[in-house]
Amino acid sequence: HLRIVYERLMARLRVDGRMAWVGQEMAALADPDTYRVNPERAWERLKLRTGNKRQLAMIQAIAAWREREAQRINIPRQRLVKDEQIPEIAALAPETADALAKARGITSGFAQGKSGQSLLAVIAAAKALPEGDLPRADKPRDTPRASPALVALLKVLLNAVAEQNNVAPRLVASSEDIETLALGEAEGNAALEGWRGEMFGRDALRLIRGEIALSAQGKRVKIVEVAGRGEA
Repeated sequence: HLRIVYERLMARLRVDGRMAWVGQEMAALADPDTYRVNPERAWERLKLRTGNKRQLAMIQAIAAWREREAQRINIPRQRLVKDEQIPEIAALAPETADALAKARGITSGFAQGKSGQSLLAVIAAAKALPEGDLPRADKPRDTPRASPALVALLKVLLNAVAEQNNVAPRLVASSEDIETLALGEAEGNAALEGWRGEMFGRDALRLIRGEIALSAQGKRVKIVEVAGRGEA
């Protein structure tokens, strides 16, 4: 059955002229950099709210340990220790397996096993860092929020172009992509790259700049050029 589905999908992609889309997606999946993570920078993906330098050092150490340990035992990092557990473990700063097992989501078996013992060693090393070697801990700042109205407008555009191209909106842009666009953060936004940029991203930026508007036309949403503001 899968072979038949594959053949039909490929035929549909050729008819719709979307083979280039497949090429872009496969190139990303085949690129080793897609899966390569620098353990020492793993902590940057976490949502942190701490101004304690010692605690931040432990968070960085635990996040780096998680990357290496997950690779060593070949399991997803979130299955080993979830993101939200890392700051909690750092705040607890356990010194023994029994203390580590008190952290939410950590079992006694894990704490007493090889992974738990290596985690305790990492925490101990971070706790022993000299004051001068501790990372800089900026004061927690409120995360900027995009205008709800602008986010809603961008989602209308997304749904309109997705409907027009018969593609699920979530395959074109995620909620995070929309939020960052509304905040004016374009760098590295997946919605602006490749076929996603052609279908949605470029018009999203033009909508933000006021070069296009959205209008209802019957049961559909239409993109309208704003006089004197559109592309030449």
